[in-house]
Amino acid sequence: MQMSRQEIMETARARRRQWRDQSGQLAALREDVGRKERQVQELSAALPKPLDSDALDALVDACRVNRDLCVRNGALDPATADALFALVARAADGTPNMLTLSCTGNPRGEGALALSLFEVLKNNHPVSVGEKGVALPYVPPGSTANQQQDENRLLKKLLSMTNQA
Repeated sequence: MQMSRQEIMETARARRRQWRDQSGQLAALREDVGRKERQVQELSAALPKPLDSDALDALVDACRVNRDLCVRNGALDPATADALFALVARAADGTPNMLTLSCTGNPRGEGALALSLFEVLKNNHPVSVGEKGVALPYVPPGSTANQQQDENRLLKKLLSMTNQA
């Protein structure tokens, strides 16, 4: 099965056309890769630089101070303040939480999210609703009238004491 000279020439021309097409595609892909690399460089340059460990430690200390102020002002109880501090200022492994300490926490774009959260809570003044629980006596079915009257007197006495307080 020998190929004629004309078939060989035709095959060579087809391969040259295919090679030119693939060369053009390769050049277009290289140009596209170059564009993408420039975009990556531009976007990378726009990213904020990572904070060094001293800056992160200072932010954690500022969060700790704000947490203590929240507790002192009565805006948060100590257990809740500690849990919130552990959640926003420290990562699970105990290192400073880079995300909440470096992301902005307000519309103006200033201040870390963790600091902004404690700043808002520091100004919180919970309102006491002043409710006091009163245990009402249980009157079982079939109790005598005297027992019920004694319990009613006791109930009135309890209610008058709570209204005075």
